Amino acid sequence: MTEETYIKTQLIDGLQALKAIDKPLIQLTIVCQSIEAMGAFLDPKPFACPGQSRKRFDLSIETLYPELYKKMNPKSVFYHSFRCSIIHYFQLHKNYRITAVETDHLKWKDRVVQIHICSLIEDTMEAGLFLIELYSKNQIKRKKTGSFGLQFG
Repeated sequence: MTEETYIKTQLIDGLQALKAIDKPLIQLTIVCQSIEAMGAFLDPKPFACPGQSRKRFDLSIETLYPELYKKMNPKSVFYHSFRCSIIHYFQLHKNYRITAVETDHLKWKDRVVQIHICSLIEDTMEAGLFLIELYSKNQIKRKKTGSFGLQFG
């Protein structure tokens, strides 16, 4: 299996299926893990290299996401307050709120950043497609992944 096939079948198709689940914290957890996993594809270090969580999350946001996400992550703020709260405590940080209004996604309202889950999922799927494009243009080095049984490259 190539990296491109893996990203399409596991990440993008998985995120598409995730839209049907009406469990916001589960959705956000999977999205956060997906963002970080895409950063692992971008990071030149091996997949299993420890201590790369923040670097990979930030690298993914910086490389694959629209400008609005980059503005949400100065000094790794989005990583620390959004991602870490979801992953470590399975709850939203007090500075974030889920919104049903798509146009409010990543906008400040009452001193809180609004998160529209479907928009976040869509943007993450788009990031996955961009990652595939980077591979197809040979702009990312392929890695050995035998330790995970994925057998890329």
